[in-house]
Amino acid sequence: MVCITGQVAAALLGTDAFQETDVINITTPITKWNIQVTRAEDIPGAIAKAFYVAGSGRPGPVLVDITKNAQVSKLDFQYKACDYIRSYKPVPQLNAEAVQKAAELINGAKRPYILAGHGILISGAEQELVQLSEKAQIPVGSTLLGLSAMSTSHPNYVGMLGMHGNYGSNINTNEADVIIAIGMRFDDRVTGDVNTYARQAKIVHIEIDKAEINKIINADVAVHADAKEALTALLPSSTRRNMPNGWKPSVRQTVKKRKK
Repeated sequence: MVCITGQVAAALLGTDAFQETDVINITTPITKWNIQVTRAEDIPGAIAKAFYVAGSGRPGPVLVDITKNAQVSKLDFQYKACDYIRSYKPVPQLNAEAVQKAAELINGAKRPYILAGHGILISGAEQELVQLSEKAQIPVGSTLLGLSAMSTSHPNYVGMLGMHGNYGSNINTNEADVIIAIGMRFDDRVTGDVNTYARQAKIVHIEIDKAEINKIINADVAVHADAKEALTALLPSSTRRNMPNGWKPSVRQTVKKRKK
């Protein structure tokens, strides 16, 4: 999302002029990037950069604050799309060693479990998710924003995670010995009390936003990468196997169990 706000004339900035608001400092904690434009000739470049930042890597809100004088001034308009910003690397370089460690942990698991988040949809990794689940026979639960990452009719899908989710998906969380979290941030609606969340499980966290890794739940193996790229690299090293009997309770089965 790109937000464009209007501001008082540049000459009045910092004077507490009528309707002046320090929009940049107010929105800094809640935007991925923001900028104040005080000259008309800087508008095309700022807008191009804003859309690039907002849509690349982990998408997020960006704000462009334009002063009144810049809004009403004239310029020779030329627009060039932005596809590079120095020091800004929206897609991190994949660490092959981290992928291998993740594969070893997953291959050695007896009750692996995938937590599918929004990052799978953003990166277009739905097919790779299904391939990993089918090849290694791993059940999949999804976050709210991860819904539709895997079809609800797929036999390996167990339902939505968390306090508003399905009983079966939460049972899997408490019984898994390895949890593979992909493109999700361990939101409190999913984890509940982090002091008791999945204490029995090793955690593999695949996440494009480094700030989310080890922020809430510590990862035994962290793969800082785009979900599609990471899953593509992980698939060849994944062991083909059969799912242990009784490990993947279906949503329907666990609902019956809960009623009993």
